[in-house]
Amino acid sequence: MGSLDRLRGERLPKSLDLEIEEKRQSSAITRVVSAMADSAARIPQAIPNRLSDSERADFLVLAVALRRQTQDLAEKVSELSVEQRRTRLEEIDATCEHCHQRFRIPGRNDDAR
Repeated sequence: MGSLDRLRGERLPKSLDLEIEEKRQSSAITRVVSAMADSAARIPQAIPNRLSDSERADFLVLAVALRRQTQDLAEKVSELSVEQRRTRLEEIDATCEHCHQRFRIPGRNDDAR
């Protein structure tokens, strides 16, 4: 087995390994952000009645932004560099975090779900 691995390393370019890993990561990112986009589409239906009209408007803006960001990344992930993907994922994370800080019920342990 070690000989086969050594031969593979000698005969196949490292770029092929990187390309395989890039495709695997692209597929994983696409699955996750597609699921997030689907969830974001359902978020407005889950808005508690405790929100004021202005809070509801803010919540909807963030839900729409999350859906747009995740759909865009899912569509373009295979065209983006690793750094561009990282930047897009950080933007999505910032949208999630902003909404969570603004609208999650204080004191609730979300990790226990």
